[in-house]
Amino acid sequence: MKNDLRSYVSIFKQEGTSRNERFPRVLNPENFPIDDRRLGDFVIYAQQYSKNILFVDIDGDTTDLTKSWEELFKDNLVLLSANIAKKDNKEIKKDYDFLYDQFHKEETIESFSRIVEYVFSRFQKIDQWYASSSNESVLNKELDMYIRSYLSKELQKLSQIILYINKLNKDTEKDFSINTELINKNDIWELSEKIKISLGSHVFEGKNDKDKLYSALLYTNKIFDTVFHVTSQIINLSRNFFIEAIYQQQNISPHIALYITFIKLFGYVQTDLNKIPGRLLNFYSVTY
Repeated sequence: MKNDLRSYVSIFKQEGTSRNERFPRVLNPENFPIDDRRLGDFVIYAQQYSKNILFVDIDGDTTDLTKSWEELFKDNLVLLSANIAKKDNKEIKKDYDFLYDQFHKEETIESFSRIVEYVFSRFQKIDQWYASSSNESVLNKELDMYIRSYLSKELQKLSQIILYINKLNKDTEKDFSINTELINKNDIWELSEKIKISLGSHVFEGKNDKDKLYSALLYTNKIFDTVFHVTSQIINLSRNFFIEAIYQQQNISPHIALYITFIKLFGYVQTDLNKIPGRLLNFYSVTY
């Protein structure tokens, strides 16, 4: 529930309203659907739900309780694009800003480590997207270009910061270290000797520990800006890839095509369902 009175401006306005303002947003039933799920939401739901359904091989003598229907939804451009397209880059920035503000309040190596760990997690997410995409897909080529042209260099810088943090935490006997594991499909993150970057002691410059942390934070901010920009670009591209994969490409797996057809048919029922708020509003406004 919003506490901001600006959301009720149509009620408190004293100088009257224009014709366009006489129908406020809160009275538009289209803004409050009962079921607002879209095709991408259903695709992601099916992928997640398939992990919980046991796959029974009718030709086998025994049932493997570890097998599920998840395998049918792996390595598929439609599913991968849908998952990426649903990501909210505003939430990513919001989470980073929260950790950034926490560091300014605490100014400790632990709070700075949480920032670095979060930035590295963005690299891990892009690494997972690349590993899950097929080599022939347009998404794979876009990710390959972004990683080789921009992100691999930034990861090299971040890795040096992480090495310093892990060493510092070990020296001070603090129970905290940053995991730096990547899938690294096709050695995509490896840099050649010619372009390897050495930051040396320039990252943690300063007269005391506080100055050194703020110096390293400047580098970390630049690294995050790069990976955030790339993530935003991939999210926007994936929305186009998702639509293209469904309506233009002819190589969709039969079971995926059948499921999408079912969801499109369900859309007719969904449309009728979402008309109920408008019908109720019309009933009460006309009757009373």
